[in-house]
Amino acid sequence: NLFNSMTIKKRFAISVLIVVIFIMSFSGVIRIRNTAEDITNDMQLKSSITTALVALSLSDSLWNYNDEGMQTIGDALFQDPDICLVTVKTNRGREVYKKYNKNYIEHNWDLIYVEKEIVKNNLMIGVVTIAFSTDQGKVALRKEIISTIISISGMAFILWLLITFISNMVTKPIYELSEGTEEIAKGNLMKRLQVNFNDEVGGLARKFN
Repeated sequence: NLFNSMTIKKRFAISVLIVVIFIMSFSGVIRIRNTAEDITNDMQLKSSITTALVALSLSDSLWNYNDEGMQTIGDALFQDPDICLVTVKTNRGREVYKKYNKNYIEHNWDLIYVEKEIVKNNLMIGVVTIAFSTDQGKVALRKEIISTIISISGMAFILWLLITFISNMVTKPIYELSEGTEEIAKGNLMKRLQVNFNDEVGGLARKFN
């Protein structure tokens, strides 16, 4: 009833806006989901490759129990902001190296833990565990969500301006014609419509006059 009681201009504007916002929101959700999947896949690939390379690099140092060598490799890993924890254990479970970023404990970051066996001369001599933070991925996803919301809002605003412009060209003259008819019905035979365009609506207004 509320929709039916509205003017043609309002009904047209609201209908178009609802349809366009729905379509853009649907496409935005798909884009955000694809971005989230890409971020997840990239992180999984990165963590898998990085852990495999670290396990290969640690084989000599762990075989010889070279603390300095393991320290050097561990320090190099922490140049990557996504890495928050590195531990190295022997095949008997003894921890021979551990380093972590205290921020991941203080801020309770969500981490991806990846383990890889360290092999030397076809023997499993230990295990390296690396924890990767998902914080960077969340930041990228948050930016994508904000960008999508801004895009939808901007397009809705532009569309509203376009609808208003079209309405002024089409529905406003029709509304004025309706008002003129009412005025004549009331006995005001001096009523005249303003002719602004040379289109069909303008021709109708001239005939009315």
